[in-house]
Amino acid sequence: MLKTMDQHLFWRFLLIVVQIFAALYGMYVVIDGFTNFDNFQDSLQHASLFEFWTQFIWHYALHTSLVFQMVASTLGILGMLIVFAQLRQGELYPILSSGVPTIRIALPIFWGVLVLNGLMIANQECLLPKLADHLQASQHGQNAGALQKVSPSYDQRLIYFAAERLSPSEHALLNATITLPHPHLVSEPTTLQVEKAVCLPRRSGKPAGWQLYGLSPPLSQLRLTPQGQQLLHPDSEGTFLISEMTWDQLRAGRESGRFLSTIELTTRLRHPPLGATNVKLQRYELHTRLTAPMVNLALIFVVMPLMLRKESQSVVLDIFSTLIVIAMIGVLAGVGQFLCGYGLLRSDMAAWLPVICAGICACLLSSRLKT
Repeated sequence: MLKTMDQHLFWRFLLIVVQIFAALYGMYVVIDGFTNFDNFQDSLQHASLFEFWTQFIWHYALHTSLVFQMVASTLGILGMLIVFAQLRQGELYPILSSGVPTIRIALPIFWGVLVLNGLMIANQECLLPKLADHLQASQHGQNAGALQKVSPSYDQRLIYFAAERLSPSEHALLNATITLPHPHLVSEPTTLQVEKAVCLPRRSGKPAGWQLYGLSPPLSQLRLTPQGQQLLHPDSEGTFLISEMTWDQLRAGRESGRFLSTIELTTRLRHPPLGATNVKLQRYELHTRLTAPMVNLALIFVVMPLMLRKESQSVVLDIFSTLIVIAMIGVLAGVGQFLCGYGLLRSDMAAWLPVICAGICACLLSSRLKT
């Protein structure tokens, strides 16, 4: 159980984190809203004034989840800097003189970062996947059901999917073009024109695939190979095409895995579309789901020795040196991600590089901590 001092520092840390997030998010709303106000007007040109501002507020209320996920680690770092800087303004020496070791100060901050990590994980696994359609709308002011652009791609069997528009609410492609590979599935090059293709997930006893409506040319005129007949066959609703390609993999900007839960991201990596150029980055994203909370915890023992150094008299200089060290770790993480994207560094090594670097820095700086 946290004691009185621990509770005081714990709640101070969380309060500072909330205040910083409110300030950062307020800046984001002002800057982004001002920049994209014309897009809101174009999307909501037939709406009343009340409907316009309701949609405007609702848009940025949903984006709270995305912005929090992007800045959560930064919030933890800034929260630690401010708490330790406040402790140096007449609070640290009474604590030390009462016999409390300096390392005890890390305990409430440790619990505070754990709470922050828990919110990050819950946000990533629960909120972001449910809000993905809203957050990935092609234009500000559009709702989740608005039609979006399609990024054509091949599935693992070299079936090529393209379409004029994607309907997220129906999980469907509109006016789609599906090209079957020759000679694996058809005896001659064949392109199918489909009025509507609805993506269906794997069900009990039935594989995942696409329900095709308005197929041209009709199935009876296609010269399918035996393998093609297994993948493309008639059913009670028309024609069904077996494929691991999912509707969201055809969304423009599908390269980002940040809107997927860990289970969804793992499933996608098992069946990646051949048109995806960033499978390595998605593997990197999967590894960072594990390493990011560990980095946040390790940074406690990097920030504390730098902010509570022995024989240090300048808070400004300590903050500056702390930010320099953290920036170096961040640059190293960015370099690792860059090298991973080009195949020059393994995904797991690139994701674990900040953890290793933060751990080494914590060990080297531990002797500088004021006791």
